Amino acid sequence: MRKLCLFALLAALSQGTVQAQIKLPVFDPDAETKGTKEIVYKEANGLRDFRHGTVLLVTRANDAKVHGTLVRVDRANKRLYVRTEPGTTPVAIDQKDIKKVEKATYAIRPAGSDDANVTQPEIQRIVIYNGNVASVNYVGLTLSPGEKSYLQNLEEMENDVNRMQNNVSMKLGVIDNELAIQYERRRSSEIINNMIQRQMWALGNLQAPFFFPDRFFRQQNFGTVPQYAGLLGESASSWNVLNISHDQKDLLKIMMPLPEETVTLRKAREALTAAQARLAYEDGRVIAVVSKE
Repeated sequence: MRKLCLFALLAALSQGTVQAQIKLPVFDPDAETKGTKEIVYKEANGLRDFRHGTVLLVTRANDAKVHGTLVRVDRANKRLYVRTEPGTTPVAIDQKDIKKVEKATYAIRPAGSDDANVTQPEIQRIVIYNGNVASVNYVGLTLSPGEKSYLQNLEEMENDVNRMQNNVSMKLGVIDNELAIQYERRRSSEIINNMIQRQMWALGNLQAPFFFPDRFFRQQNFGTVPQYAGLLGESASSWNVLNISHDQKDLLKIMMPLPEETVTLRKAREALTAAQARLAYEDGRVIAVVSKE
């Protein structure tokens, strides 16, 4: 029986009916991106290799390995800060304690990129404009709790400054517009006053007829009537100025608190500037919170 099975197997092989199973790349969903997902470590020897977010493998002088994301470079103290795990504080590594630094690179450079280095930026600053008011939001999922708390406080301070700046700017704009049209408003009031003076003649609270009474009394031989002396071609002194209100009280409400609001805005800006001094920047964007050492 065993000889019979062996004979049948040899016969099948001779006829080519038994073939090895193959896997066509067209049926592999990861075939197009498989090369870009493969990570290869190469020696980091250029300035571009030590930018924020680059994944590094640092070998210490005692051959200990430190693998993580480069947070920042402290050139003054010659240190590298590497975050080994999300949510942890970056590890400081002195230059004198470094034996070798390797960077993580893609085996195949991703399409549309001129850099094969693996980078993982940690902080994203998002600005949303609602009209003229900017709202800032900092996002950093891999930061430590202390760094997240600091950025949250910085976010609130920055939004408060933007809000106060917008309020002061709007009030100053209203005042500037009010002063710019002051001359035209006064001219309009003068025209209205002249029109009213020509149409209304008053003696006390009495509104007289629209004709010249002295001519009427002379034609009727009534003589001059003393009580009509104020109506003989001249307006009463009470009509020299007509007080027309143009929301002056509302303008006063705007102007009164401005000095205090300006001082508050200045102090808020100074506090924000002091808080931003603890941030590290690269190419004009925030990359890290500098811890107090």
